[in-house]
Amino acid sequence: VNISDSVRTWKKKILAEHGHEGDHKADHHADKELNEEAAKKIKVGDRCEVRVRGSTARRGVVSFNGETKFREGIWIGITYDEPVGKNDGSVAGERYAN
Repeated sequence: VNISDSVRTWKKKILAEHGHEGDHKADHHADKELNEEAAKKIKVGDRCEVRVRGSTARRGVVSFNGETKFREGIWIGITYDEPVGKNDGSVAGERYAN
């Protein structure tokens, strides 16, 4: 896994180039645009590594990329290699991933 190609690294680079000034609402809008732009580069079937602070990194496959009924914005669903995770690909009875 090449960390220099991570979404987090990419977002930091863009924010450094364009600044991170303004009110909270403007910052939220800019962050939302960056997230949407990053999500366009992530494809269902891509291999990935997920790192959550305080947890061991986990690898898996992107199984969903898009909007949901349960919350605004673009969501990325991951099917982990190991049998871990919060759900089975569905939320509130709506299936998003297999």
